[in-house]
Amino acid sequence: MDLKKNVVLPAISIIAPMYNVENYVGQCLDSILAQTFQDYELIIVDDCSTDNSAAIVEKYALRFGDKLKFVKMEKNTGAAALPRNYGITLAKGKYIALIDPDDVFTPKALEAMYKAAEETQADVVHTEKYFISEAEVIDNKTPLKLNTLEVGNKVDKPTFESFNLEDRIKAYVKHRFFWYPWGKLFRRDLVIENKVEFPNWPTADDTIFCFKCMCLAKNYVRIPDITNVYRIREGSLTNKDLDAEKYLHRWLQITIEGANIIDNFMDKFEIFVQKPILKYSVIDFFIQEKLNWISRVYPKNTVLTIYKLLLKEFSNKYGNNKAFISYIFNTMNVYRIRISQLQLQIKQLQQQINEFQQKLQATT
Repeated sequence: MDLKKNVVLPAISIIAPMYNVENYVGQCLDSILAQTFQDYELIIVDDCSTDNSAAIVEKYALRFGDKLKFVKMEKNTGAAALPRNYGITLAKGKYIALIDPDDVFTPKALEAMYKAAEETQADVVHTEKYFISEAEVIDNKTPLKLNTLEVGNKVDKPTFESFNLEDRIKAYVKHRFFWYPWGKLFRRDLVIENKVEFPNWPTADDTIFCFKCMCLAKNYVRIPDITNVYRIREGSLTNKDLDAEKYLHRWLQITIEGANIIDNFMDKFEIFVQKPILKYSVIDFFIQEKLNWISRVYPKNTVLTIYKLLLKEFSNKYGNNKAFISYIFNTMNVYRIRISQLQLQIKQLQQQINEFQQKLQATT
């Protein structure tokens, strides 16, 4: 008798990496319990939280029953990447959904994504829009702001992305795809069979994961549904303040390692061998996006300070590659000029507003 035939596997494995989110994780769990689609397992991977996050999850355990798998990393990894990877290895569902435990699902999130996946045999289901909230508590009374990171027209029904990889790449470098892993449903076999993982970075690891899945997916389907509420909060890894040297080190490491990972990955596809300009467009897009983050150190530091930090960073780890240093420095300088111009425009507009208000007060 084959016991494996009697095992009923969940349709969706929800994976949530967790670290010190005691104020938010309960709301996330409530949003999962409230789903109209209930054929799921929830895998929470605790990255050695030091607050009451774990205790809160344990209080919810009875409400989830055997749907909840609560596991803990052996030691803190400092980011979501390795906990996500570990969660994927434990997943049994046909599909994988990812959520950060300080965010929440909309009530029909799983239902909408699963229905689209089954009807289209999708490898990836992709939502284009999401809600933003800065509220401490997110519930059905919380005002939400609609947001998107993508350009182009939005779909009004489940729609296949082009089956032609070249078309997808051209759209990708024009910001047609956003790369957050939440707001998507991934076929587990696609991820496992192709060994798609999140690189062990403190941030931006989702860029690599989602890019690989976009390239590997045969059926990539967009849906109009809004499935996630993204919470903007101080203290998250994305919004964490670092001093200029540490900030530069982090993003330069991500930029260079990421470019190498993407470069090696694209070598597996004939289209990139045949059309190297397509490959270079992706690498350049990736670098430009990360340099945009690096440029945030400019307002608080002089040009000379930044240049010295770049020289130090490259001489310590990457070798004194003057050409690449110049490329990064010049690109960052372009961003700095743009920031300065925008700041000047804001100052001028504020001055005009002040003058208008003074004239208005004088006439009343």
